[in-house]
Amino acid sequence: MNSKISIQPTRMKGMNPAISTDIKNKFLKYQLHSLIGVFIGYMCYYIVRNNFVLSTPYLAEKLELSKTQIGLLTSSLLITYGCSKGAMSILADKANPRYFMALGLILCIIINILMGFSTSFYLFVGLVILLGIFQGMGVGPSIITVGYWYPRSQRGRASTTWNVSHNLGGGIVAPIVGASLAYFGSEQWEFSTYVVPSFFALVGVFLVLCFVKRRPAEENLPTVEEMYNEETVNTKLKTHVVEKPENMNAFQIFYKFVVKNPNSWFLVGVDIFTYMVRFGMLTWIPLYLLKEKGLTKADMGAAFMIFEWAAIPSTLIAGWLIDKFFRGKIMYLPMICMTIVFFCVFGYMNSDSIFPLFFSLLSLVV
Repeated sequence: MNSKISIQPTRMKGMNPAISTDIKNKFLKYQLHSLIGVFIGYMCYYIVRNNFVLSTPYLAEKLELSKTQIGLLTSSLLITYGCSKGAMSILADKANPRYFMALGLILCIIINILMGFSTSFYLFVGLVILLGIFQGMGVGPSIITVGYWYPRSQRGRASTTWNVSHNLGGGIVAPIVGASLAYFGSEQWEFSTYVVPSFFALVGVFLVLCFVKRRPAEENLPTVEEMYNEETVNTKLKTHVVEKPENMNAFQIFYKFVVKNPNSWFLVGVDIFTYMVRFGMLTWIPLYLLKEKGLTKADMGAAFMIFEWAAIPSTLIAGWLIDKFFRGKIMYLPMICMTIVFFCVFGYMNSDSIFPLFFSLLSLVV
C-alpha cells in the first residue's frame, strides 16, 4: 500500500505538500519519461546528421568531389540548420512536442535514405539543405519539454543531461557506420553511411512517440509552477518591467527582452566562436586524419567517436559547476573553457601519431 509513497521520496523534495502523493508520482513518472524521450530523440537526430561527416571521405573518393565542394555541402547543412533551429523552435512552442519531434526525425530519415541513392553534387546540395531545415525540428521540442516538466531549481541539471544526447548520438554513429562498412564492404558505402543509421533513428521515432508527454496541463496534471510552488514567468517579469508581458505580442517580447539585452549578444558571440572550433574540427576530422595524418579509417572513426564522447563528462561537470559556483556568473565558465580550447587546438594541429591526436581531441572536452 505504501509502495507508491516510497517510490521517489528524494525527488518529491520541494513539491507542493497540498498536492496528493498519487498526483506527484504521476508527475514525476511523466517528467522522467519525457526527459528520456527527448534524450533518445535528439540523440537520433545526431545519428542522422553526423553520419554525413563520416561519408565525406567517400564523397571525395567515389564521387570525386573536391574539398571546396565538400566544404560547400557541410556549410549549407550547418547554416541552414542554424537558421532553422530558431524558426522551428518558435513553431514547436505552438505544437505538440511529441509529434513535432517525431515528424522532424522522420523527415531527416527520408532525406538520408534519398542521399544514399544520390550521385549528383547539386542534388546533394538540395538534400543537405533540406536535412538542415528538418534537423532544426529537434531542439525546440526538447527545450520546451524540459521547461514544462522541470522547475527552475532542477532545469540546469535536466538540460545538461539532455545536452549529453547530442554527444552520445554524434559519437555512436562512428561504430555504427564502421561496423556496417566492415559487413557490407566499402562498395556499399552509401547504404552503410546513410541508410543503416536511418534504421537506428527510426527506432528513436517510436521511442519519442512512446515516452514524450504533452504539457502537464494537457495530461490533467498541475503546472510545474503549481507543483513546485514557483512563480510563473509572467509574475516574475512583472516585478522587473513596467509593461505587463501578457500585453505584449511575441515580437515585442523578443525585441525587448532578447534583442535589446546585451547579455544575449555576449552569449551569441560565445556560441559563434565555440561552434566555429567544434564544427570546424568535426567537419574536417575524417578527411584531415586520413589524408594529412595518414590514419586508417578505423583509427579515424575511433578519433571521431572520442571527440564526441569525451565531451559527455565535462558537460555534466559544467552543469554542476554552474549550479555550485557560477550562479549569476555563467559566462565565466565558457571564457575559461575557450582559453583551454585555444591551446588544445595547437596540440591537435602538431600531432603526427594517433595517441597525441587522441589526447588533443580528449582535451577538447572543455
